[in-house]
Amino acid sequence: MELPDLLGKTMRPTPVRFSYSNRGASRRRSGFVSAPVAKKVAPSMTLVEQSVRMAPAPTRVVKAA
Repeated sequence: MELPDLLGKTMRPTPVRFSYSNRGASRRRSGFVSAPVAKKVAPSMTLVEQSVRMAPAPTRVVKAA
């Protein structure tokens, strides 16, 4: 009973603390300016990929119909 309880209690808070600390450290080290730039680049690529994927989708539907 003690081992599972200790593991469960230790395993759960550890990843949360690490993720929070890593995010804060990454933002502070990166300079907060590079972070938003990277985020902007990612969505633009995603939008392009989505538009490209959406274009062939209707064509396939029409062919299937």
